[in-house]
Amino acid sequence: MSRYRWLTPLSNQRCRRPLDRQSLLQWTLVCLGGVVLAMGFGLAAWQQLEALRMSYEAHRLRGELEELIRERQQLETERQQKLSPMHIERLGRPYRFVRPQAGQTIVLEARP
Repeated sequence: MSRYRWLTPLSNQRCRRPLDRQSLLQWTLVCLGGVVLAMGFGLAAWQQLEALRMSYEAHRLRGELEELIRERQQLETERQQKLSPMHIERLGRPYRFVRPQAGQTIVLEARP
């Protein structure tokens, strides 16, 4: 004989627990918080990469600007040399050009 007084047959069915709404709400909030936190970390990483890319771009543009400033200075120096009276006189020597006298020059006014 068994030590239990009433024996009930075993049924292999799962026990259904009642739905615990508070526990479900807590897990939902935890998962939602995890997703928000992961998105925040993703945004921070994206910002770091964009800042690094913009830093490289700024460095490249700064170098290009310095190169253009040097080229402009070189062209300005060359322009000043080409417009100097000594250079113009040297170019005119083979053709026997001479400087104009005071009465030979005419001043023209540009009208808009």
